[in-house]
Amino acid sequence: MEITVLGSGTILSMPGRKPASFLIAQKDQLAILDLGPGILHQLAVLNIDYLKPDTIFLTHFHLDHCSDVFPFLMSRYLLDNASNGRLKIYGPVGLNYWYSMNASLQGKWLSECQPEIVEIKDQQIYWIDYQVKTFPTEHTKESIAYRFEGERSVFFSGDTGFNEKLIQFAEGVDLGILECSHPDEKPVAGHLTPKEVGRFAREAKFKSLAVCHVYPENDRPNLTEIIAKEYKGSINILNDLIDI
Repeated sequence: MEITVLGSGTILSMPGRKPASFLIAQKDQLAILDLGPGILHQLAVLNIDYLKPDTIFLTHFHLDHCSDVFPFLMSRYLLDNASNGRLKIYGPVGLNYWYSMNASLQGKWLSECQPEIVEIKDQQIYWIDYQVKTFPTEHTKESIAYRFEGERSVFFSGDTGFNEKLIQFAEGVDLGILECSHPDEKPVAGHLTPKEVGRFAREAKFKSLAVCHVYPENDRPNLTEIIAKEYKGSINILNDLIDI
């Protein structure tokens, strides 16, 4: 699996950081995990054919994680009006309602050929040769984290606060990708601080840690140093348009 960072920041980040999003490549197939504002542009910067991704995974329905879904669908339609019928969108409970409410405003261009919408409940799902597991994060009532299990294992936290059950779900992965929103001195419920990120990674026994969803007030030169007080493994503070 190859992972490219489409966005490493938040909706308030400066131009160098788009909201957190990832392009996942496996065996010449592409998926996108979260698709917030500006991510369509990032695909264009990377010269990614909009028709190439076959799957979207959404963690929740806050706009910084999903607002470019319908622009992405329109772009695909304009390139090939049958292309959205070859796309699958996975997401938490509520995905069907969220999609249908937005789609109802779009008209003929979308209604004639729509993607497959799959709400993830308790079923096992697979993407290529990876098993994809999910777990609630309690950031919102619907929000979920993802764990990809295959030749390697990768955990994507989405938005989350510190959660012991989620730590158990993520335990032992080769790569854990955690949000790190706000400074320890200014915590916000439903998000992680640097100290909590380090503790999460340590208790989950991550083999390596990557950090995203960094708000501007937390985007500081010593962020790695703060996290390293709790977690002694490899730490990568992510930037946009890099490969992990």
